[in-house]
Amino acid sequence: MVRAAHRSPQAGMTLSGILLAAALAASLSLAGIYAGRAIMARLRLDEARIALAQNARYLERWHADWQRYGERAGSRNGAWPKLPLAGTSHYRFRFGAVREHLRGRYRLLAEPRMAWLGGRYLVLDQDGRIAECERDAAGREFCR
Repeated sequence: MVRAAHRSPQAGMTLSGILLAAALAASLSLAGIYAGRAIMARLRLDEARIALAQNARYLERWHADWQRYGERAGSRNGAWPKLPLAGTSHYRFRFGAVREHLRGRYRLLAEPRMAWLGGRYLVLDQDGRIAECERDAAGREFCR
C-alpha cells in the first residue's frame, strides 16, 4: 500500500504579518499614551483650580480683616500676603498686575511648571472667577 504524500498547511505567521501586527500595536500604544497624558494634564489643571479657590477664600478673609488685599499689617511697601498654597506639584502661583491691590483688585495666576502641560494657565480674579488662558504667538492673552 502506497500512501499519498500529504502536506500540512503552513503553520505560523509570515514576516510581513508580524511587522504589521507590531506596527499596529505600537500605534495603538502611542495613541493611548497621548490620551492618557491629556487626561493627566486636565486633572492637574483641575487640581490647580481647586488650590486657587482655597487661596481666594484666604484672600477674602485677609480683605475682611485688613480692608485691602495687598498690604500686610504694619507694612508700607504694599507686599502681598503670603498664600497658604504657593502652588501644586505641577503649577506655581503668583500674583499678576501687582498695582491692582490699590483698587481692591487682584489677579492670581497658576502657571505650569512643566512643558508637557502645555501653554494653558489659570487666572483667578478678586470676584472668584477662574478663567483658563493662553497666549498667542504675538503674546496676547486669550481667556475662556
